Amino acid sequence: MKIRYKNIDYLVMGICYFKNNKESHYLIEEEKKIKWISETFIEVEKSKMPFNWSLSLVNNSKYDFLCGYYELCNLPEHFEGIMLGNKKDLEIFLKKERKN
Repeated sequence: MKIRYKNIDYLVMGICYFKNNKESHYLIEEEKKIKWISETFIEVEKSKMPFNWSLSLVNNSKYDFLCGYYELCNLPEHFEGIMLGNKKDLEIFLKKERKN
């Protein structure tokens, strides 16, 4: 899946609806920073979701809906690590991104 943000195409690694927020957010890497970008600021370029994405079906205090690569959706500590910028979690993200 690809989006256009600031006139640049980005590979999407996850989609999230955070609690108390009606907008979807897309997980991308921009200038070596991993961030969630609101749908307000993007255009969807390629809407086909990767076949190997997972869905998070657990009751979570951070989000209502999450889909993306396996670790993002199935390991709560990895989701938190991405948010906090933990080195190990960023390396997992980059490894997954390179595979796509």
